[in-house]
Amino acid sequence: MLLYCGSFFVFGYVFHNFRLILTTFDRSLNGFLGISVILLPLAIMATASEFALADVDPQTHAAAVAFNACLTWSLIHLFMGLFLRFLDYKSPIDTVYLILVLLGVSDTHAYCDDDCMVVAAV
Repeated sequence: MLLYCGSFFVFGYVFHNFRLILTTFDRSLNGFLGISVILLPLAIMATASEFALADVDPQTHAAAVAFNACLTWSLIHLFMGLFLRFLDYKSPIDTVYLILVLLGVSDTHAYCDDDCMVVAAV
């Protein structure tokens, strides 16, 4: 788990220090969209076939894991490209404040059950 979470730190460090890498996401947006469209049904079918089998063989599990991993990274690159292309401008709202508010709302929601009512004052 530490290695998995650490990989996101490494990617963030690389993207922060080598900002020219981010332009590739904007330039290859159509490619990531095409790859995501192709991988989505493949990942769904592989996962469905894995769940349908009572005794899962290692090849089916490996295929499901591989398709879902590739789809996840393709969607990450796709959404980064979308945000860089369409939302890359100076916002009147401070980004740090917005992130803290969203994290607070999501954390509060994660720890509340269905009967919990959260009222946020802005």
